Amino acid sequence: MIVFKDHKDIPTGMRQFILEETQEGRIKNVSLVVCGELAELYLEEQRVNEKLKDFSVIYINRKGNTSTFKFKDSHSAFMKMDNIIGYGPSKRKDIGLVLKQADRVLKTYYKGHYLQPPIKDKLWVKSVSA
Repeated sequence: MIVFKDHKDIPTGMRQFILEETQEGRIKNVSLVVCGELAELYLEEQRVNEKLKDFSVIYINRKGNTSTFKFKDSHSAFMKMDNIIGYGPSKRKDIGLVLKQADRVLKTYYKGHYLQPPIKDKLWVKSVSA
Protein backbone atom coordinates (compact mmCIF):
# COMPACT_ATOMS: atom_id res chain seq x y z
CA MET A 1 0.00 0.00 0.00
CA ILE A 2 1.20 3.49 -0.83
CA VAL A 3 1.59 5.80 2.16
CA PHE A 4 1.90 9.55 1.74
CA LYS A 5 3.35 11.71 4.54
CA ASP A 6 1.72 14.87 3.23
CA HIS A 7 -0.71 15.87 0.51
CA LYS A 8 2.13 17.73 -1.23
CA ASP A 9 3.84 14.38 -1.92
CA ILE A 10 1.05 13.26 -4.28
CA PRO A 11 2.03 13.61 -7.98
CA THR A 12 -0.16 15.83 -10.17
CA GLY A 13 -1.70 13.09 -12.36
CA MET A 14 -2.51 11.01 -9.32
CA ARG A 15 -3.94 14.06 -7.57
CA GLN A 16 -6.32 14.69 -10.51
CA PHE A 17 -7.44 11.04 -10.37
CA ILE A 18 -8.08 11.20 -6.61
CA LEU A 19 -10.11 14.39 -6.93
CA GLU A 20 -12.23 12.90 -9.72
CA GLU A 21 -12.88 9.71 -7.76
CA THR A 22 -13.80 11.45 -4.52
CA GLN A 23 -15.61 14.42 -6.12
CA GLU A 24 -13.72 16.73 -3.75
CA GLY A 25 -12.59 20.20 -4.74
CA ARG A 26 -9.30 20.16 -2.84
CA ILE A 27 -6.89 17.33 -2.15
CA LYS A 28 -6.47 18.33 1.50
CA ASN A 29 -10.12 17.37 2.10
CA VAL A 30 -9.29 13.72 1.30
CA SER A 31 -7.61 11.67 4.04
CA LEU A 32 -4.11 10.35 3.34
CA VAL A 33 -5.32 6.76 3.81
CA VAL A 34 -7.93 7.18 1.07
CA CYS A 35 -5.31 8.91 -1.10
CA GLY A 36 -3.04 5.86 -0.69
CA GLU A 37 -5.81 3.43 -1.67
CA LEU A 38 -6.77 5.49 -4.70
CA ALA A 39 -3.10 5.84 -5.67
CA GLU A 40 -2.90 2.02 -5.86
CA LEU A 41 -5.97 2.00 -8.10
CA TYR A 42 -4.43 4.74 -10.28
CA LEU A 43 -1.18 2.81 -10.74
CA GLU A 44 -3.04 -0.38 -11.63
CA GLU A 45 -5.06 1.53 -14.22
CA GLN A 46 -1.83 2.95 -15.67
CA ARG A 47 -0.35 -0.56 -15.98
CA VAL A 48 -3.44 -1.79 -17.82
CA ASN A 49 -3.44 1.22 -20.15
CA GLU A 50 0.26 0.70 -20.94
CA LYS A 51 -0.57 -2.71 -22.42
CA LEU A 52 -3.01 -1.05 -24.83
CA LYS A 53 -0.10 0.76 -26.50
CA ASP A 54 1.29 -2.52 -27.85
CA PHE A 55 0.37 -2.91 -31.52
CA SER A 56 1.77 -5.58 -33.78
CA VAL A 57 1.42 -6.41 -37.46
CA ILE A 58 2.04 -10.05 -38.36
CA TYR A 59 2.94 -10.60 -42.00
CA ILE A 60 2.43 -14.05 -43.55
CA ASN A 61 3.73 -14.68 -47.06
CA ARG A 62 2.49 -17.37 -49.45
CA LYS A 63 5.18 -19.83 -48.29
CA GLY A 64 3.93 -19.56 -44.70
CA ASN A 65 6.88 -17.55 -43.37
CA THR A 66 5.96 -14.89 -40.83
CA SER A 67 7.40 -11.58 -39.70
CA THR A 68 6.20 -9.47 -36.79
CA PHE A 69 6.47 -5.69 -36.58
CA LYS A 70 5.88 -3.91 -33.25
CA PHE A 71 4.46 -0.39 -32.85
CA LYS A 72 3.42 1.95 -30.05
CA ASP A 73 0.49 3.58 -31.87
CA SER A 74 -2.23 2.47 -34.26
CA HIS A 75 -1.36 5.00 -36.98
CA SER A 76 2.12 3.51 -37.48
CA ALA A 77 0.68 0.00 -37.57
CA PHE A 78 -1.91 0.93 -40.22
CA MET A 79 0.78 2.69 -42.27
CA LYS A 80 2.91 -0.48 -42.20
CA MET A 81 -0.06 -2.55 -43.36
CA ASP A 82 -0.71 -0.14 -46.24
CA ASN A 83 2.97 -0.18 -47.23
CA ILE A 84 3.05 -3.99 -47.31
CA ILE A 85 -0.24 -4.35 -49.21
CA GLY A 86 0.42 -1.62 -51.76
CA TYR A 87 -2.11 0.56 -53.56
CA GLY A 88 -4.41 0.39 -56.56
CA PRO A 89 -4.08 -2.35 -59.16
CA SER A 90 -0.72 -3.48 -57.76
CA LYS A 91 -2.34 -4.30 -54.40
CA ARG A 92 -1.03 -7.64 -53.13
CA LYS A 93 -3.49 -10.49 -52.74
CA ASP A 94 -1.03 -13.30 -52.08
CA ILE A 95 -0.29 -12.40 -48.43
CA GLY A 96 -1.96 -12.32 -45.06
CA LEU A 97 -1.72 -9.63 -42.39
CA VAL A 98 -2.99 -9.57 -38.83
CA LEU A 99 -3.19 -6.36 -36.79
CA LYS A 100 -3.25 -6.91 -33.02
CA GLN A 101 -3.58 -4.59 -30.06
CA ALA A 102 -2.54 -6.06 -26.71
CA ASP A 103 -2.70 -9.57 -28.27
CA ARG A 104 -6.29 -9.05 -29.45
CA VAL A 105 -7.01 -9.18 -33.20
CA LEU A 106 -8.33 -5.87 -34.54
CA LYS A 107 -8.16 -6.44 -38.28
CA THR A 108 -6.92 -9.01 -40.77
CA TYR A 109 -6.12 -8.86 -44.47
CA TYR A 110 -6.40 -12.09 -46.44
CA LYS A 111 -6.65 -12.72 -50.20
CA GLY A 112 -7.26 -9.04 -50.92
CA HIS A 113 -10.02 -8.51 -48.35
CA TYR A 114 -10.08 -6.87 -44.95
CA LEU A 115 -11.83 -8.81 -42.20
CA GLN A 116 -12.70 -7.73 -38.67
CA PRO A 117 -13.71 -9.99 -35.81
CA PRO A 118 -17.08 -9.27 -34.22
CA ILE A 119 -17.09 -6.80 -31.35
CA LYS A 120 -17.07 -8.59 -27.99
CA ASP A 121 -18.59 -5.72 -26.02
CA LYS A 122 -21.49 -5.17 -28.39
CA LEU A 123 -24.47 -3.50 -26.77
CA TRP A 124 -27.94 -4.37 -28.02
CA VAL A 125 -30.71 -1.85 -27.39
CA LYS A 126 -34.28 -2.93 -27.82
CA SER A 127 -36.98 -0.37 -28.23
CA VAL A 128 -39.98 -0.75 -25.97
CA SER A 129 -43.34 0.03 -27.49
CA ALA A 130 -45.76 1.84 -25.23
